[in-house]
Amino acid sequence: MSSILQWTACEPMVNVRHMDPDADDVERLFGLVWEDGVPERERVIFEGLSTDDRAEVLARLEAVWRAENGEAWKPLARTLGLGRSAFFNLRRHWRERSLEGVIPFARQAPRRIETAPDAPIRRRARRLLIEDGLSCGNAELARRLVEQAGPDDEIGGGSAQTRLQWAERLVRHERRALARDGAYLRVNYGRRILVDVSAVSIVLEGERELAVAAFCVDVASGLVLGTAIGRLRTTLELQRSAVDDAWRYVRDHAADRASGVWPPCGLHLMLPPATDGPVRDDELRAVTSELVVRGPGRYAFGRELVQLLGPRIGRIPLAPRRTLAVDSVPFSDNRRIVELPGPEADALWRREVLRHNDPVFRAMQTGSVFAADARWKDRPGVFAASSPIGRMSDVFHAVDGFLREIQDA
Repeated sequence: MSSILQWTACEPMVNVRHMDPDADDVERLFGLVWEDGVPERERVIFEGLSTDDRAEVLARLEAVWRAENGEAWKPLARTLGLGRSAFFNLRRHWRERSLEGVIPFARQAPRRIETAPDAPIRRRARRLLIEDGLSCGNAELARRLVEQAGPDDEIGGGSAQTRLQWAERLVRHERRALARDGAYLRVNYGRRILVDVSAVSIVLEGERELAVAAFCVDVASGLVLGTAIGRLRTTLELQRSAVDDAWRYVRDHAADRASGVWPPCGLHLMLPPATDGPVRDDELRAVTSELVVRGPGRYAFGRELVQLLGPRIGRIPLAPRRTLAVDSVPFSDNRRIVELPGPEADALWRREVLRHNDPVFRAMQTGSVFAADARWKDRPGVFAASSPIGRMSDVFHAVDGFLREIQDA
C-alpha cells in the first residue's frame, strides 16, 4: 500500500481527512513527532478517536510537525482549510506536545462560578467538604450549606429547590478545587475508596441495552483509579477488572499509601446485581477503617459515584438510574448515546476517563502526593503477594477476594 503521508518537505502534503490511515504511516508519523517513543497517554487519546477523527487529527499533527521543521505555514494551513489565526492557534496548542492540542474542539472551558473566590459562602462550602467530604455526597453537603447560610443573598435561586441546586453546584465546584489542592491531597488521598457501578451513555454494537461501567475511585481526589466497561450481565467481572486496574494504577504511579505510615482506608462497596443472601465481609473489615457495603437496587447503583464525580465522566453522561433498566431506546429519546463495537467503546471510554483524571493527576504530581511511597513501585505480580503492600493494595486484594467468593457461590 502506498503511503498516504508524504514526508519530504518539497512534496505536496496529501489530505488524509476522511481516509482510513494506514497503521505503518501512523507509526511513522508518531516516530517523527515523538522520537523517544509515543507516551502511553497519547496512545489512549488516539485510540479513543473515531476513524474520521483520526484522519483529521493526523493531518493536523503532520501540519504542525512540518511547520516546526521549517515549512511555510500558508500551504499547510490551506491544506487543513484554516486561516492564519486558526493555524497559529493550532501551533500554540501543540506546544504542550499532546494530541489533545490538535483535536478539534477537544478542550472546553469549565463552567465558572460567579461568586467571588473569597466569599463567605464559598469558604463555608469548602469547610464542609474538608470536614465531611469523604463521607458525605454533594447533595447532603448542599443541604447543610443552605441550612447554615440561612437567607444569605449569595445563594442563588428564588425558591428552596433552586437555592439547593445552586448550593450543590457550588459544592461540586469546590470539591473539584480541593481535588487540585496539593496540601489537601497529601493528607486525604487514599483515605477512602469507592467501588461502584453505573450505566453510561454508550451502546455496544448489536445490543439494545446501555453499557455498564465499574469504577474504583479515590474519594478525596475523585481520581478514577480503575474502570471497566461492558454489559450488565458481566457486572461482577467488570468490578473485579476495575479493582485490578486500580491496583495496577497505584503500582505503576507509585501511588499507594505505605502500611507503616498511613492508617487503613475506608471503603464504600456496591454489590453486583443479583447478589443473593448474606455475604461474609470479614476480610474487608480486617483491612478497612470503615466499611459500607450497599446492596443492589435500582436507585442504589451509581448514586455515590454521581454525588462524588458529577453527572459525567469526561464528555460521557452517566445514567445511574438506568443501570438495571438499561434498554437504550427510551433513554435515547432525550439523551445522546453513542453506539460502538466493543473495542472502540472501550477505547473511547478510556480516553474520557483520562480526560477526567488529567487535571487531578497533574495536581498530584505538582503536590508530590505520589512521591512518598515510590519504593513500592516495582513490586511484581497482581494480587500475587501473600501480604499485599500498601493500604490501598490491601483493600484491592480484599475486594477482589470478596467478589470472587460471590462469583463462585
